[in-house]
Amino acid sequence: MPKLSIIVCTYNGENTLEKCINSILNQTFSDFELIIVDDGSTDNSNKIYEKYKAFDNRVRVIFKENSGLGDARNIGLDNSTGEYIGFVDSDDYIEPDMYEILYNNAIKHNADISCCRIFVEFMDKTIISPNPNGEYCKKFKISSETIELFWKENYYVKAMWNKIYHKKIFEELRIPKGAKFEDDLVFFQTLEKSKIVVCDSKSKYHYVQSHTSLIRGCFKKTDLELIECGNYTLSIVRDRYPNLIKFTEARVLGFRKRIIDKILDLDKYENIEIAQEQQKEIRFVLKEMILNNEMRLGMKCALISIAINLNFYKILLKMKRLLL
Repeated sequence: MPKLSIIVCTYNGENTLEKCINSILNQTFSDFELIIVDDGSTDNSNKIYEKYKAFDNRVRVIFKENSGLGDARNIGLDNSTGEYIGFVDSDDYIEPDMYEILYNNAIKHNADISCCRIFVEFMDKTIISPNPNGEYCKKFKISSETIELFWKENYYVKAMWNKIYHKKIFEELRIPKGAKFEDDLVFFQTLEKSKIVVCDSKSKYHYVQSHTSLIRGCFKKTDLELIECGNYTLSIVRDRYPNLIKFTEARVLGFRKRIIDKILDLDKYENIEIAQEQQKEIRFVLKEMILNNEMRLGMKCALISIAINLNFYKILLKMKRLLL
């Protein structure tokens, strides 16, 4: 049994797969299996898989019909045999010592989850590295207070891919099928199934933001799933973490603003009715929003502008884009 199972889910990823796979196979930590789950690709990805399978017996490939990232990750989990489990997105890549650091930290601190910080990399090759106040490797005992800290602060990025998880966490946990923002959906569940989490300040994961990203890019109606996800996490917070309600409400409003921004960025008035629906929801909670001390002043000003008039906000948005 390998010490680590690394799951890479991909769909038509031929342009980024080799960089991703090379960064994994060249790890200083070598006791792992690499499980590639192909989510119904129609490009030449299979040729890339075959090349790596031919010279490295740690590589396994599973093919499935297209049904989304969450379902692909579940299939990877179903087929994993490692003591710990990690995830890498196929358009991202990792530093050579990432898994050595994560695994050693997990063993040293008897941790159920071990995580590191990340680089955010844009298509123009600009790399932003988070700058914490000095280097650290912190051990956290999981409690309601710790989960609240992780939800609000940057010790613990909410994504699944800058971490390793002990296999016991996923014994009875799977990602909702078809979910687009599955990282948020399992954030609370994975922590609630843990006792110890260790966080390292070193940035070792390269999160590549492409123009087709779900978070950036042009508006698609599937982006509305971000609101569904936000409301889902808000329901969890209201039920179990009351101290996080205002913060999470501010986060959902931020999601609504993001959708409006994407729609208004286009010169055409397509999907304007969706922007108007988001505007209506913002107006409905305007008073609570103004009194929300967890929301930044700049965000409040933007949301107030949206509530006043979408055309007015679009002018402000264009002015902001010109100044950037």
